Amino acid sequence: MSRLALPGRRNLVPQPGESLFVCGRTGSGKSTTIRILCSFISQTVPVFIVDSKPSSIYKGWGLAIDDPDDALRTLGTDTKHGQYPRVIYQPPEEFSGPDVLPGHVDLIYGELYDRAKATRRPLCVVTDEVGHVMPGVNPGPGANNILSRGRELRLISLWATQRPARIPLVVYTQVNAFIIHRLLGKADKDMIKSHCGMDQLPALGRFEFIYWDESEDLPPLVWGFDLTPSVRPSPAPAAA
Repeated sequence: MSRLALPGRRNLVPQPGESLFVCGRTGSGKSTTIRILCSFISQTVPVFIVDSKPSSIYKGWGLAIDDPDDALRTLGTDTKHGQYPRVIYQPPEEFSGPDVLPGHVDLIYGELYDRAKATRRPLCVVTDEVGHVMPGVNPGPGANNILSRGRELRLISLWATQRPARIPLVVYTQVNAFIIHRLLGKADKDMIKSHCGMDQLPALGRFEFIYWDESEDLPPLVWGFDLTPSVRPSPAPAAA
């Protein structure tokens, strides 16, 4: 799979079997980061994006489909968007309400997991916004399968949110790495600091981010969108 590497660090692009958590408030660069990563991933792996936001940044960037059966059928076919399509599933109005959306999307997760299990071929599942489809303490069975068993099936998963404090804790325990854009709420900042072992989060400009990987014994740094270290101070690691 193609590389998008930070200098001296690992590949930013998740590999089959890996998962990534991307967070940041509106305008911070979060969705743009997802599009860049998925452009690399879709060169070798089909990408399925669950886009639950009413105003989509993904329009015109992939195959936007609002019928779940059509979206699942299209996944994995060759298109003009690359060797594999970037299928953007936008739930239709009858499934968009807060009472029905989580259950509906979890059925989609289940279908994607079953496909990966049957074919043993990697695919990438992206969710933007996680808070819309997992509002409770525990994810549904479909999401739980992707989170807890996706690694053995070589699934790639990207989980994106504006509000990290509202996301089920199990998501944090299953992802490999974090890309952290600008956050505003204290609860959101505290959640990220607690999980990534940071005493503080520095002020971040648009398209600046912190990359944290559980497998790297390296301090988190602030990076610019051009993948060079920022002049802003790095967050200090939490005291032991």
